[in-house]
Amino acid sequence: MIKIQHLIKKEQEKILLDDLSLEIGSGLTFITGSSGSGKSTLLRIIAGIDANYSGGVQISGHALESLKAAQKSYLANRVLGFVWQDYRLLEELTVEENIQLPLYLQKEAAQDIQKAMADLNILSFAKQKVKNLSGGQKQRVAIARELMKDPAIILADEPTSALDQETAKQIMAIFRELAKTRTVVIVTHDQSNITAKDTVIELENGQVIASNQTNQTSNTVDVALKKNQSLSLVSLFRLTKTNLLRHPGRVAMAFLTLLIGTSLLVTSVGDNVETGNKEAFDAIFDVYGPSVLDIGLYGSFTSAVGTGDDSEDGPSADVNQDIQHLYQRYLKDPRVEFAAYTQAFDQIEVSLDSETHAITSSGNVPVINRLVAGKMPTGAGEEVVVPESFAKKLGKEPEALLGKTIDFSGKIVRWEGNEPIFETTKTKAVIVGVMDTTMVMNSEGEYFEYVIEDSFLFSHQALTNLLKVIDKEVTELSFVVRAKTPQEMLAIRDELNQEGIVPSGHFEVVEDLVRLGDQSTTQTTVVNRVMIAIVFVFVAAVYAFTALLRRREYAIFKLSGYDQANLTRLTISEGLVQGILAFVGLIVLSPVINQLSTQIFSQKMLTAETLPLVAILLLALVGFSSLVTELICRQTTIMRAFKVGKK
Repeated sequence: MIKIQHLIKKEQEKILLDDLSLEIGSGLTFITGSSGSGKSTLLRIIAGIDANYSGGVQISGHALESLKAAQKSYLANRVLGFVWQDYRLLEELTVEENIQLPLYLQKEAAQDIQKAMADLNILSFAKQKVKNLSGGQKQRVAIARELMKDPAIILADEPTSALDQETAKQIMAIFRELAKTRTVVIVTHDQSNITAKDTVIELENGQVIASNQTNQTSNTVDVALKKNQSLSLVSLFRLTKTNLLRHPGRVAMAFLTLLIGTSLLVTSVGDNVETGNKEAFDAIFDVYGPSVLDIGLYGSFTSAVGTGDDSEDGPSADVNQDIQHLYQRYLKDPRVEFAAYTQAFDQIEVSLDSETHAITSSGNVPVINRLVAGKMPTGAGEEVVVPESFAKKLGKEPEALLGKTIDFSGKIVRWEGNEPIFETTKTKAVIVGVMDTTMVMNSEGEYFEYVIEDSFLFSHQALTNLLKVIDKEVTELSFVVRAKTPQEMLAIRDELNQEGIVPSGHFEVVEDLVRLGDQSTTQTTVVNRVMIAIVFVFVAAVYAFTALLRRREYAIFKLSGYDQANLTRLTISEGLVQGILAFVGLIVLSPVINQLSTQIFSQKMLTAETLPLVAILLLALVGFSSLVTELICRQTTIMRAFKVGKK
């Protein structure tokens, strides 16, 4: 059953096993010797725990040196049982749960746990945690767990050294009974457990110095090694459930780590920067209104001061520039909300539904704050946008005016030299929009609002009709372009300047806003990146610490035949369950989290819109934490985990 040929084991300069050769067949065999003689080292090599040796070791006809990882795991789960001096049990699990451990990998009919516990006189302790048992009871649990493998070989390393004399006799009686049907090898220094009829191999300085072996190998039977079985979904779920339920502190730590980490990530990768910039821009809107994004284009003006932030948007005359081609360009520009001609009229009268209404003259070009109903006049027919003050004058809602036709009459200026001549002009037009015409004025730091009631915007065709009396083309008119964003407003200004066109607008105000926003974005981006790094370092530290504490647990799993693939499945399963718990916790605690995030970031962190992002970030943390756990699990060996000494 066990064949060893020219086995040499060295550690640093010390020889632990010196060209050792022997065979062990069925029945009970004791390996004795003084401390440091190599007996425990030999047992660990036979068990496949220590692979750092030269020579040959065959188990049930298979050379350990040539076995793949999956075959070694199968060997540990189906062929070899190993009983340790200090039991190697999972202390937080119950007796029954510890005994069940090897069976999760076995898809065929499992061993009878209840019978094994009854035979070993531990059935009454089945639901108790192992940590509450005596030494003798723990050793019985360890034997029962190994019996679940139905092993052909049982190895025991000083199984009675930590027990009282009476309990030791009971445990030895169990091993003697097991040896009737399989190979049992016991390493011991206690000669009181050995009878004159027992097979004994004595080691000294890594060599056999005495042996009373008979022809034990005549009854050995080779065992076929299959590929180690994988955890089924049912077994994986049951094992995950057991692990999590028996370690509430560990689960709570993972829950808090994922909850805190996800919360911090959401604030770091969310739209806090954009929200902050939007709030700053909204503050500008409160002062200037949407017209802060307006770009005025004039055919003539007195100087280039119109590029200043608080200059008037209607310069008079002196310098000429060609803007005729620009209206059509910006009318179709995706960066532009609208483009509209701003022709002023005086002494306006508007007839609607057989009633004529006089409009108060302001002496100002039309002011466009924002549309309150309808659209801008860009159609092919005679269209007009009227001021909201006109709707109020009629006592009507803005929407009620849409589609109605007005008769418009007013005075328009024609210049003869420096002399203005006012000509009367008329047209019919369909109302397609209603706009707020509030104008904001800045005087020595104080802001004043005026409603410009004579602000009427006409379509190209309607303006053509109105300009006939002064022999002027629409393309000669000044117009305003409204950009969609501050950045696009500045981009349009820059391209106009490159063409030699000087526009008018609140450019310095917007430029300051964009610059501050860019600085804020840069600073916040740096902070967010640092925050993300801190989160991942924090998660890595917590899970690495937890995984390091679990090295003994991983080693016990490996002793039971769990290869790395199965442990990876278990790690992922535990991570997903912890992630689900954290996600549910985030939803349950969302009122508290949102209250805190509102105070800190001025916005709610957990909403229906942000839940997909929360789920993605949480999944990323689960994956990262599982990777950290996996790396430590892969580095865990039975030798390192148990800090095995030299015996």
